[in-house]
Amino acid sequence: MAALSDNELARYARQLILPRVDLAGQARLKESRVLIVGAGGLGTPASQYLAGAGVGSIRLVDDDHIALSNLPRQLAFAEDDIGQLKVEVLARRLREANGEIAVDAHCARFQNTTAAQLLDGVDIVLGCHRSLQARLDIDRATYAAGLPWVMGAAVGTSGQWASFDARGATAVTTA
Repeated sequence: MAALSDNELARYARQLILPRVDLAGQARLKESRVLIVGAGGLGTPASQYLAGAGVGSIRLVDDDHIALSNLPRQLAFAEDDIGQLKVEVLARRLREANGEIAVDAHCARFQNTTAAQLLDGVDIVLGCHRSLQARLDIDRATYAAGLPWVMGAAVGTSGQWASFDARGATAVTTA
């Protein structure tokens, strides 16, 4: 189990008093490695909360650029960021918010040809991409790799989520 530094003990003091977190739980968060596919309306706040909670390693993948229309929903971005790659700006903001975590950014699409590289070394995947094809590719790849994943989607004011644990199960796309 990873030991927590004095700085981490102070940073996470309010989490550590929760019975479901405590020292062991916070150490597990520190050791966790998450891949977030999509740095938009769902992936941006999800990554911010995971970084704030102390997840030790966050890998971001998206190939989109920041647009003015993103700013009302994707609060990690500002007007000065328009035109820049979402993953690069978001990675920088996460590092600024929590310098004790590792963040790596990949300007790419999650697809069959990139899946192995992007999944390498992660414990779980958050599928926060609007593309149905990306969700199908994540499902197939996580099933093959034996990794759990959580799918999130939002359209307008409606949203949905589901979790899938490929360890010993059948993939959604093959069921």
